[in-house]
Amino acid sequence: MTPEQFWDDDVELINYYSKAEEIRQIKLNNQLWLQGAYIQMAIGSCLSKSVKYPKQPIPMSQTEIENKKQQKVERLRKALKAKSIK
Repeated sequence: MTPEQFWDDDVELINYYSKAEEIRQIKLNNQLWLQGAYIQMAIGSCLSKSVKYPKQPIPMSQTEIENKKQQKVERLRKALKAKSIK
């Protein structure tokens, strides 16, 4: 927010800028948390054979989770179909 906006524009503009900054901080915090989770998995996979680093990014939205489940179902269906043909 510029000084001109602060002094000359609508008073509500301060609230909008404040809320926007709060949203930016939450987004940054979430990104840093996710980065820490990836680092933790990377270190864990180096130190233990039971910990595996993910081959694909961690799904973040509900639609990504649903798509991932659907892909697993399709792979299983194809595998079962291939076994039944043999």
